[in-house]
Amino acid sequence: MPYGVSLDEFRNGIHRQINEVAASGRMGKTVTPDRMKRFAGRPIGDGRIRARSGDGRVVDKSGNPVVINFNVGATELPTTGTEKGAKTV
Repeated sequence: MPYGVSLDEFRNGIHRQINEVAASGRMGKTVTPDRMKRFAGRPIGDGRIRARSGDGRVVDKSGNPVVINFNVGATELPTTGTEKGAKTV
């Protein structure tokens, strides 16, 4: 959980950003907000959390990892290529 963020703010932020990603059409048709809420998260520093599924990273349709970024209040989808261990969902 990012420093200075309460548990309620954290949960609300995660759910808001999951809904933004789902509404954007960047994920596959089978990826619903309810399914995304079951993904695990791994802190990667500076208030950012990378979505994970099992032992792989969650990526969008373009192969970019899905990262929740509490610093900008929006979901970041980096433009770098597919990372090792990424799973398209």
